[in-house]
Amino acid sequence: MKCPKCEAENPEYAPHCQKCGCLIKESYPRANTLSIVGIVIGFIMPFVFLLALLPEIYLYTRPEQSVKKRGKKFIEVTLVLFVVMIIVWAFINKVI
Repeated sequence: MKCPKCEAENPEYAPHCQKCGCLIKESYPRANTLSIVGIVIGFIMPFVFLLALLPEIYLYTRPEQSVKKRGKKFIEVTLVLFVVMIIVWAFINKVI
């Protein structure tokens, strides 16, 4: 890594220049915001979707047809949103 002041070469992640002692600002890599979003979507959101499915499955198992139909629609919407979330996660993490 080059020093911004004297442009001397320094070891990667060196906090100071070995030649002039100047602080090298880019010495530590920063976390990418997209990678944090990818982690949240990839690991936390599936649990949220599973929790969202529980009341919908309960509605689907009721004997009344109107309630059962509503539960089925909610399950379909949740599964579509889950697939969309997986696609977004794949694009963020450059899987696709």
